Amino acid sequence: MVHQHDSESKRLLFSIHGINTDGPWQEGAAAVLSPFYRYIPIKYSAFRKRAVAKLASDLILFVIFIVVAFGLWLFSIISEPTLWLAYVLFTVICLFVANLNTRRLRAKVIDDVYLTISGLAINAKPPHLIAHSLGTFIAGLVLQKFQILRYHSVILNGCVLRRKFGWDEMTIRFMSVTNEVAGRDFVPYAASLLSVFVSEMGCSGSVGFKNALGVHTVDPETPNPNCHIQNGCPCEAHSSAGFCNRRIHNVRHRKLPHSGYFTGLMHAWYSWLPALWNLDPVLYRSFQDACLQCDPEEPGSTVYSDEDDPFVRLKRTCWGWTKGSLESCTRKQIMKRAQFHANTMAKQGIEVRKINEEEIEDTVDVVITVMWNSVTDAARESKKLEGRDETLMQQLEPRTALKRALDAVSTQVDWF
Repeated sequence: MVHQHDSESKRLLFSIHGINTDGPWQEGAAAVLSPFYRYIPIKYSAFRKRAVAKLASDLILFVIFIVVAFGLWLFSIISEPTLWLAYVLFTVICLFVANLNTRRLRAKVIDDVYLTISGLAINAKPPHLIAHSLGTFIAGLVLQKFQILRYHSVILNGCVLRRKFGWDEMTIRFMSVTNEVAGRDFVPYAASLLSVFVSEMGCSGSVGFKNALGVHTVDPETPNPNCHIQNGCPCEAHSSAGFCNRRIHNVRHRKLPHSGYFTGLMHAWYSWLPALWNLDPVLYRSFQDACLQCDPEEPGSTVYSDEDDPFVRLKRTCWGWTKGSLESCTRKQIMKRAQFHANTMAKQGIEVRKINEEEIEDTVDVVITVMWNSVTDAARESKKLEGRDETLMQQLEPRTALKRALDAVSTQVDWF
């Protein structure tokens, strides 16, 4: 159960569906996204029926014109030449009217979506956005048209924007773009045929973006923590890769079709959420697995060596956001709080006892233990079909879990 105040304090997250559908995936995604964001699925009806005919009316008429005009031209050689000229004039008028109508429909949808987003995003943090198929086109053109609008993280699936979409012309209007590229998605290729009449349409959902800003193409099975860490991770495992200064990432899913992202909810849990949290998806899932492994079904049923012990692995591994081992990250946070506590006590004229190294190490272990227990409890809570505790579920975000663990342990320790 979430109070209205809690819901209002969450960052906004909008989703926009594709054509010929009312976006049933948006309701499914709510089960994943709502505990962490104020989730708003945007619907539109202009392209729900006969969408291809509406979007491609110019192209369809043009093809018909070429075929018929060629036949009339052959016929006019042996009959009346003015027949062919009259047909050309008539078709040009039809093309003009069709183009005008299609532009009007697109403009109305773009304006309506902007009104929905802007009405909720006033005096709020820049919202996140997830869009699919034609929704990616709408989201991109909304951002292009209304220069006052800002997005934070943008996730695009089955994107039908052109490869050289003008991200580099609006760098202050977004923080990051994750373009999920599906190897078996042929819809963006079809959309690129419309680029003759709709200049911003293209096949970036099948091939990927290509911009002056520079685009980093990554594999969804390979850790890339430096894509999410300013100046790169200093740990030995990740420092050699250097830092990634790209704000647009193509994520190549080799065998997914156009709507494969919506089969089940695992993609939303393990791809969308970490991208929204600016975490490496591979390391995020590994971190969650490591926490779950620390919780055996029967405590004491398995004997581990120090090297294989799940808890030891958890605390000695760099998870990207920790910028070193979880152990060292936790220690730094504890010492920062201890220093703040000591300074506060000193201002009050209270002497603070010196803390020995053993106490610090024990406290680090306690905090990490509380943390993995919280992540494990949150994972169990997420499996419930109803009545979920969203405050508990929020600890699936690892930095939130660490902060709450530090808060909990600090109430039991008198020196930080």
